[in-house]
Amino acid sequence: MYVHAHAPCRIGIAGGGSDLPAWTRERPGRCLSLAIANYTHVVAITRPDRQVVAVYRQRDQESAATEIANGLIRESALAHGWVEGFEVHTISEMSSRGSGLGVSSSFAVSLAAAFDRMNALDKGEDWERVSARIARDAWRVEIDRLRRPIGRQDHVAAAHGGLRLYAFQEDNASVERSFGEFDARWLADRLLLVQLPDGHDARAILSGVQRASQVQISYDAVDIALAGVETRSIKEVGRALDHCHMSKKSIPGAVPRSVADVIERLRDLPGVCGAKVAGAGGGGHVVLACEPGAAHAVRIAAPDLRVSEVR
Repeated sequence: MYVHAHAPCRIGIAGGGSDLPAWTRERPGRCLSLAIANYTHVVAITRPDRQVVAVYRQRDQESAATEIANGLIRESALAHGWVEGFEVHTISEMSSRGSGLGVSSSFAVSLAAAFDRMNALDKGEDWERVSARIARDAWRVEIDRLRRPIGRQDHVAAAHGGLRLYAFQEDNASVERSFGEFDARWLADRLLLVQLPDGHDARAILSGVQRASQVQISYDAVDIALAGVETRSIKEVGRALDHCHMSKKSIPGAVPRSVADVIERLRDLPGVCGAKVAGAGGGGHVVLACEPGAAHAVRIAAPDLRVSEVR
């Protein structure tokens, strides 16, 4: 048997942190996320020799899945009942080292989808139900089995794709609102990604979120971002990004001085309406909300950094 599964990375627009236990223990969370056309891929096959092979940044060949060094592959396989007799290859279009774009969780979703197909579990289910199940399986691997102090925004964004508003309860996630392709394209055309020289460890940063008050501003920014998309106002979307940037300042390590310097350098350029560091913070990428045509000014102001349009 051969299967191929892939899942997109994402840009968190607003609400980041309200999918964490520090928030959902007290009340529901909300996150607005845009999936982007940078993917992780998983190819899996069955092996008649009953060996287990996992190829990622290295190659493991073992007699059982329990011996695989990569925790994400190991626990995904075991969670789906695969102990022996399979081979998995992982490929990413984006660096998995602290990009701030949800690459790790995208891998978790790709792995869950691949093993789901290996087990032939879809059984004619509709796409939304399959996506919800795969997202749940993926976050249970990362959060419950690997004990990573992360939220569930990245998993649902990778499983469902598009531009969507997600709602989070203590142990559940659901799609609250789905936007159309034209809405997603309008927003993507007005976002820029600026790659920083250093990545970050999201787990180290997110473990510093102990109080709901640390993400209150980000949560409140969801309504600002929604209004921006609805009224086609990139200035409002930019204002939401600025609010999220303010929220991250309360989290230890989320906005180091080097990242703040980049944001300050770019925030006041002509056509730039707002900025924040992507993901948990610390490094990786800065997200800019811009008027059309602002990319040239950003590239001139940041010749030492890679600036890319969002696809």
